[in-house]
Amino acid sequence: MVLTTTVSRSSVSLYVRNQSWKPRRHCEQAYHKYCGEYGLESAGLRVCMDKNGKSLSKDCVNALVTSGEVSQAEVDRRKNGH
Repeated sequence: MVLTTTVSRSSVSLYVRNQSWKPRRHCEQAYHKYCGEYGLESAGLRVCMDKNGKSLSKDCVNALVTSGEVSQAEVDRRKNGH
């Protein structure tokens, strides 16, 4: 027997909004665009967001800094191209 599950984008958005990942409100679009295959608060999500850091909105980056997911020093280092 094969089970197939269909998940709509709206149900994923609802899932993201209801979970505890702190930057979710500011990073929801980036999550869906770049990292939707990873679970919230997973190591895979952290690596994915890190890899896509240059594509994240300023609000998302600020939320990641505020939540402690990344340091402001690391953000500044990347802005300066180091």
